[in-house]
Amino acid sequence: MRKLTRRTIRSILAEPESINFINEEYKRCSDYRLSSFTKRVCEHFGFVDCKDELRIGSCRVVLLDLKRSGKVKLPDAVGARSHRPPPKIVRVGEAVTEAVGIGASVKELRDLKVILVGRDDVELRKIWNELMIREHPQGVSRLIGCQVKYLIKGKGYWLGGASFSASALNLEARDTWLGWDTEKRLTFQDRVVNMSRFLIRNSLNCKNLCSRVLRLIFRRLGSDFEANYGYRPWLIESFVDTSHFSGGCYRGSNWKFVGWTKGRGRNSRSRKDKKPVKAIYIYELDRDYRAKMGLGEAPAVEAEEFVPLDVDKGVSSTDWANHEFGKAELGDQRLTTRLVKIATARGNRPSSVYPEAVNGDRYAIKGYYKFLGNDNEELNDRSVLKPHKERTVQRILAKDRVISIQDTTDLNYHHLKRCENLGIISKNKGSKGTKGLKLHSTLVVDTNGIPLGVIDKKCYAPKGKTSQKGRDNIPIEEKESYRWLESYRNTIDVAKRCRNTQIVSVMDREADIYEIYAGAISTDNKVPVVIRARHNRVIEDSELKLFEKLDACKDQFEATIQVPRQRSREGQSKKAARPSMAERTATLTISYEEVTLRPPSKSLKKNLAPIKLYAVYAREKNTPKDCEPISWFLLTTLPIKSNNDAFDCVQIYKRRWRIEEYHRVLKSGCKVEAHNHTKAAKLKIMAAIDIVVAWRVMLLTLLGREHPELPCEIMFDKCEWQALELRLKKKFQNNAQLWVR
Repeated sequence: MRKLTRRTIRSILAEPESINFINEEYKRCSDYRLSSFTKRVCEHFGFVDCKDELRIGSCRVVLLDLKRSGKVKLPDAVGARSHRPPPKIVRVGEAVTEAVGIGASVKELRDLKVILVGRDDVELRKIWNELMIREHPQGVSRLIGCQVKYLIKGKGYWLGGASFSASALNLEARDTWLGWDTEKRLTFQDRVVNMSRFLIRNSLNCKNLCSRVLRLIFRRLGSDFEANYGYRPWLIESFVDTSHFSGGCYRGSNWKFVGWTKGRGRNSRSRKDKKPVKAIYIYELDRDYRAKMGLGEAPAVEAEEFVPLDVDKGVSSTDWANHEFGKAELGDQRLTTRLVKIATARGNRPSSVYPEAVNGDRYAIKGYYKFLGNDNEELNDRSVLKPHKERTVQRILAKDRVISIQDTTDLNYHHLKRCENLGIISKNKGSKGTKGLKLHSTLVVDTNGIPLGVIDKKCYAPKGKTSQKGRDNIPIEEKESYRWLESYRNTIDVAKRCRNTQIVSVMDREADIYEIYAGAISTDNKVPVVIRARHNRVIEDSELKLFEKLDACKDQFEATIQVPRQRSREGQSKKAARPSMAERTATLTISYEEVTLRPPSKSLKKNLAPIKLYAVYAREKNTPKDCEPISWFLLTTLPIKSNNDAFDCVQIYKRRWRIEEYHRVLKSGCKVEAHNHTKAAKLKIMAAIDIVVAWRVMLLTLLGREHPELPCEIMFDKCEWQALELRLKKKFQNNAQLWVR
């Protein structure tokens, strides 16, 4: 007889000769029942497992599928076995006793044991099931195929458990890394088993416990599998949800990272199923597995590729700081740990100065100032913000289209008289100027305006106004306006890592720079731009300039947009005072046209090539009283071929105001200008932390408005939402009593 994998059964029985045999056998053996008939088919084709036992169960499944498709006829089954519900999961019925006195290191666990849970060990099965259902993220999900289960015990307590079952049928990243074809996969896939459960109880904090347990399990896994199923596995696969777990115990136990899942789940029959995308790790039980399978060398895999991440993952009050800052490379792990603590305190009380945020804790305050006073060269605002940027890239990957918004704001530190290396952010006649820093941010939002994070920022001390004489002969790289082009190029770098996501870059009038349009065209429009025009540019083959041509454009239509309420604004040197305005619906007249811009006549730019762009003009003709009319001249590299395209461009530009709101949260909500330090470098580091805190504050606010159905655990700890629930309940009861009176 031939030893075949269960997946080969389907391919053999699907052959025309096999179907003819089954139908002829059905006619000849009309008095058979389904079980006897299945046994007859197994014996004829030689379907046996590694222990030379007939594979009746697997054969029966394939035969029933063939019957449902109308290809074969089968005898009736006795009773309703095929529709019988799966057996009930046995459980203890109460929580397993918590482990106490385990110690801080695995060295103290001299009696650590790994116990095999046999098929007939009902009591051990009850404990294993209770632990997994109560404490493992998968809960009551059942295992698939061949199964081996273990319990972990130490000092008389149950510390966790593990299980191994059938591997995933198709897993692109794993199959690519192995390099096997379909025939080899069908032949050797049983040699790959899935570590479907691995649990170390949350109450334990025992160093190196995970790694020690895995070593103990792997020493006996091969013999246990062989005793039960007649063969030894060569490889183990496992999956890690990196939004909740780091996978550190795998890396510490010599597992190999091979890629990411597709986020469709094991039982998905379509590409629409949405599951968390997980990291795939492989452990080699047999180092000669490639020779035994006839495979070549394993390809190199980048250890830290990026996986799509939902925006609501990792933002809860317990883990957001570690999620956004935990991978910061500051030259010393202790500095990273302190950074997470500082960010946590700032996130809990963003509008308070740090001593107030930690309730006057002298040790926390001392650690805060030691952190900022550290002279490690790797501790700077860029390295602090880098892990948040990487998380933002992951959130971008989960979207089909996002909007990247640039803008600059002033950070006023004029009250810090002794602070070194500040610049002049504004200057009036007869004054020495206002000291501070300028912050140029690139905020990414989705098409609904939900902020995904900051992918670029530049915090610098401006030198003040310079003479305009000879400015046209200065290269763009030497001008302060270069920050717009530099941030746009950084956005292109992000887009190269997010090939399945369209990133549209939106900028205001200060970014109406010819080099940005030229950069978009030269990179094949990898990141399309939408910029509000500031200059009335010259157009090729036209007597009219840009603004006049758009105003005279005949192709136009009307559309409505919602204008959010606007807060009042005090008069400033560059901006007039503005009263507050309520939310309103504006009717816009929109026209659009393809234009070819002539390069500026300045000496450094006159040799540049003309650029073809699309221009969109949106204006409000009937503006309510006391409201500022909308008048937007937009230049874009997005193709505008229809009214819908033009309106989409206007909607994209409308999202630009999100960064204005973000900067307001940064200043008013997080009090970024209230820090008191003697060096600008320290202010920049705290600004980098506050940038992420402000993003989270804004995200939670908008998530609550846009997605009220989300669970409250995303924003609050259990004790916090329970306290709010009690508060609301008490308030409701008091109001009810007043109403009765």
